[in-house]
Amino acid sequence: MFIKMLVGSILCISLLVAQSLQVTSVFPPPNSNSASSNTQIQIDFNLPVDTVGLKQQLVVLGSMRALYDFDITIDADLQHLILHPAIPFLIGEIVQVTVRSTLFGSSGENFDGFNWNFRIQPTLSTSPNFSSPIIYSQFPSLNIIPADINDDGAIDLILSDPSITHILVNDGMGNFSLHQNLPGAFTNKIWMLDGDLDDKRDLVLVSDVYEQANDGFFYYDSTLQPVNSDMNNDGFPDLVFLNNIFSSDSLYYIGIRINDGTGGLSNQVDTIVVDSNIGDLTVGDFNNDGIADIAYYTSIFAIPGGVGGHNSLRVVYMASNGDTLYRNIYNEASFPSGDPGMGFRILSADFNNDGFADILLQTNFEDLVIFNDTHGGFLTMNPEYISSGDLYHWSTIGDITGDSWLDLVSNFDISIVEKSSTVYFKNEAGQFAAGVEIYQEDPGTVYTSVIADFNGDGAQDIATTWFNGLYIHFNRNVQGVDASPASVPRQFTLYQNFPNPFNGNTIIPFYLSTSGFVNSAIYDLNGREVVKFRRQWFPVGENQLRWDGTNQTGKEVSSGIYLWKFEFRGISKTIKIVLLR
Repeated sequence: MFIKMLVGSILCISLLVAQSLQVTSVFPPPNSNSASSNTQIQIDFNLPVDTVGLKQQLVVLGSMRALYDFDITIDADLQHLILHPAIPFLIGEIVQVTVRSTLFGSSGENFDGFNWNFRIQPTLSTSPNFSSPIIYSQFPSLNIIPADINDDGAIDLILSDPSITHILVNDGMGNFSLHQNLPGAFTNKIWMLDGDLDDKRDLVLVSDVYEQANDGFFYYDSTLQPVNSDMNNDGFPDLVFLNNIFSSDSLYYIGIRINDGTGGLSNQVDTIVVDSNIGDLTVGDFNNDGIADIAYYTSIFAIPGGVGGHNSLRVVYMASNGDTLYRNIYNEASFPSGDPGMGFRILSADFNNDGFADILLQTNFEDLVIFNDTHGGFLTMNPEYISSGDLYHWSTIGDITGDSWLDLVSNFDISIVEKSSTVYFKNEAGQFAAGVEIYQEDPGTVYTSVIADFNGDGAQDIATTWFNGLYIHFNRNVQGVDASPASVPRQFTLYQNFPNPFNGNTIIPFYLSTSGFVNSAIYDLNGREVVKFRRQWFPVGENQLRWDGTNQTGKEVSSGIYLWKFEFRGISKTIKIVLLR
């Protein structure tokens, strides 16, 4: 009897050790398009987690601001985590959360890691109605990305072409000025992130990386290497890349180089796939298992006088150890209209709000959304056709109307001697309405667009690169209010403190027309700093700060007249306050 009980106990212990730690649910859900700027991130596990160094096991990265700091609360059973970001997320931002594979269960259970992303929904709904462009003719370029490079809550722009890269800062009202110039980069090869997670933004220009210093400017860093997507759930972005096997060959390979944790990349290349004429690739978790997968498109045309070629969509599903789980291939027979054409761009996002990433495929014949079947496969026989293709046709994804359905803004450019245009396609519950032209030039040459809230009104605007400059279109139809820069107050309002005079505590109210960071400090009449308040982010509307009459060391100051100075988006305001002991 004793022996049987002992064997049973050993078996139970073995099963317990073999059990792995797993994520059972997250909030916001994977691929959600309706997360709020102030969302609290929640993670549930099947088992209690090891709380030693728990914060270091979690990484929150935003597409426009890079690394986010946060606090954590955890319930008594150690299975439910809530992350409280230190500052709100930016409207339209894609936020990626990684639970690192180095996390363990409280009893030592192994964990494969888990990552997912969600988008921040605009705070105002729109029709929309875009303004005529404000043109910055001094900044012609090819590629463009939005980013808040100075932590003021205003979306700045990084523009690049082969000769020069312009970094433009936003004054918060959608007016842009030059911040810095860097060497150029070819289109579609520019990212902003934090490759080594040192809380300093890295700007990736093709094969070079520039890191932001304390002065706000970017400097070349030879120790960092280009990175983009985290493929092994360690929190550090890795490099997923496409290359020829031989420069003159049509045979390509997709490879991964792993980030070593310092922003450097391993010399070893993990070759995921070798295929003919790969045109473009995208990374996304298509089966929602918490591990990034890869989708790509091949373009193989018929040889004159020979047999026919084919074009195909192919998806590679990845395991946590870097191996390939399985592959799906969708050739021309998988599409209702046959050969969909030569693909030149592929993107992923959830277009029908079912929680699974879909694929936007752009070819020289047509542009179409291919929906996920909610099991990781794709419904190629029932795609959503957006428009017909042409020589150059680049789309960007974003929630233009603020209804949580992802719309498209596309640029049509046939040739330099013909009309070019920017067109908006509204997503109506997973089906796209006919395109509405936002702007056109005849002749003209248009390149790429981005969608972001440039004037801080809570609605999405559009920035587009043209051959002859940067074009900004403001989304003016915001709940019937003209939201162009001229209609929004350019200054914040600072009110008198109360009570005044005061003995003990006093409050100073202020109003902000746009959200952002506020710096404030109190000085004596001789200009000496008494106390400096922590730089703090405040939302649009009425806000307040409190002072208890103490200096930086917590010691009470004497009676007298003091100056309370505020700085917000380059504007400085000061009021006098009176302390009576």
